[in-house]
Amino acid sequence: MLEVNPNPQTPILPVGSFSAATAGGTTSGTVASMARALAAEPLISSDELLIDLRANPGGHFPSGVEAAKLFLPADATVVSTVDRSGNLSPILTFSAGAYASSTRSGRRIYVLVDRGTASGKAVCHTYAYM
Repeated sequence: MLEVNPNPQTPILPVGSFSAATAGGTTSGTVASMARALAAEPLISSDELLIDLRANPGGHFPSGVEAAKLFLPADATVVSTVDRSGNLSPILTFSAGAYASSTRSGRRIYVLVDRGTASGKAVCHTYAYM
């Protein structure tokens, strides 16, 4: 569960790791937790958001991709992978994320990171502020 720092100036959304939802529904996963936090006060009405990824070891890579999609416009490249033959396979957004600047104009998003960047954390922090 994500716990939001309710600072009225700039709310902080700490993301400790990226995890997938479990089949039995016992864990909702990082993306669902982020979406719930972003849809509630104080984040829903804030003009700023600070996403804190410090000390985040990464985790489930697809969850980091899906988290980044929350903030990206339509037709954006989230990440590209390259196979052994050098073939590029981009992962794209098909629609604007619920918190993309086009859907929430004027919101400033800041991302805190540290030296320990890994998998899903790297994708989310690279694109969250676009």
